[in-house]
Amino acid sequence: MLVFIKERMINFWFKSITGKENKLSSIMCNVLRCLDVYGVYTSPWVKFIKNSINELGMTNVWLDYQNVNKSWLRLTVKQRLNDMFHQNWHSTINESSQCVNYRLFKTTLRLEEYMVKLPIQYRVTLTKFRCGNHRLPIVTGRYLGIDRKDRICKKCLGNKLGDEFHYIFECSFFESERKKFLKTHYRERPNVLKMYQLFNSVNDAELINLVKFCKLIILHIC
Repeated sequence: MLVFIKERMINFWFKSITGKENKLSSIMCNVLRCLDVYGVYTSPWVKFIKNSINELGMTNVWLDYQNVNKSWLRLTVKQRLNDMFHQNWHSTINESSQCVNYRLFKTTLRLEEYMVKLPIQYRVTLTKFRCGNHRLPIVTGRYLGIDRKDRICKKCLGNKLGDEFHYIFECSFFESERKKFLKTHYRERPNVLKMYQLFNSVNDAELINLVKFCKLIILHIC
């Protein structure tokens, strides 16, 4: 949404400031720009436009807008805004301790197929599990100020971190349910690649079984 807003605002500013000289919107944009350039007054709107353009590495557009091609600007602004957003998104999830498992199966910023294919009740459950909206020790421990290494699973004697990976693939408490809902391929020698494959499965039956398993885990932990 922020990308869309910035793109529309920059294009609107450029269209206005390069419009007909006798047009009110063009006059106002040029006056506001001149006031800013000479340090007389900076309106919040002009400040936002200038900062947004500078963030994109396109300061020349602000300084010499009269020699900028409209079509080039539209395409370049859209591309750079998207590139910056994706870069920031990747940086955020890679640096966040809350996204250790999330970034294993969420590698691209796009609408996930399960959001379209699965019934609403299944979509909600899977989304909560993927996004850490549950009460597994890995999440509740953070709220209680418990060190990450001490957020241990209380359902088994494995002394393992109580995160999504553990309950889906390792916890002995859910062994019978795991055999019921997961194929042998996922149960044998589980690893991050198999977690990625499971959560990004295009097989409807596999996804529905995964959701049922996640729901059961959440109910038992809570």
